[in-house]
Amino acid sequence: MKITVVRPKELTFCSYNYLLTSSGNSRKTINTLIDAGGDKDIIEKLRKFGINESNPIQQVLLTHNHTDHINGLDFIIKKYNPYVYHLDEAPDPRYHLRDGQVIRAGDDYLMVIRVSEHSPDSVCFYNFEHRALFTGDTNIHFRTDKIEYSYKSYNDFLEKIMTLGVEKIYSGHNEPMLSGVRKILETTHRNLLKAMGK
Repeated sequence: MKITVVRPKELTFCSYNYLLTSSGNSRKTINTLIDAGGDKDIIEKLRKFGINESNPIQQVLLTHNHTDHINGLDFIIKKYNPYVYHLDEAPDPRYHLRDGQVIRAGDDYLMVIRVSEHSPDSVCFYNFEHRALFTGDTNIHFRTDKIEYSYKSYNDFLEKIMTLGVEKIYSGHNEPMLSGVRKILETTHRNLLKAMGK
């Protein structure tokens, strides 16, 4: 699976999006976009990465339903008419995401991880091959014990992704973290335990 960062023109009311395509092997490919924050320029940005009428976006996976992550979705739907998946909100139940669900993306798979700390409909997507976690707006880097999330469920989430061995983080509003992720997760976990009085 090839991961391409589709950067926003500006971060106000926009998000980073991630294009998942073939890594050049012979496996079946589903061109996938994680989040659709942006404006009409998103079509032109995707075209620069080889997306067009003969090689379209086939599905969009939403980390959550906030405007800055979906405001380019109408342009993508109008142009490519992809399937759109998100947590429990899709009009067609075939496109609901569930915790633990595995979904084809690019030429590999993603596992859905529900995490309701940022919003009730938030999910992250994990790719085992790259040990990559696509987090949307779920913060995993708390430098102090001032953590605004529900301690128990956030602790469960952190322990789960630490067990998975996440090595790369692709977030909704920052450059990808491609190194040092284990240490960041350990620091956040330590600060969370401190906030919990443990």
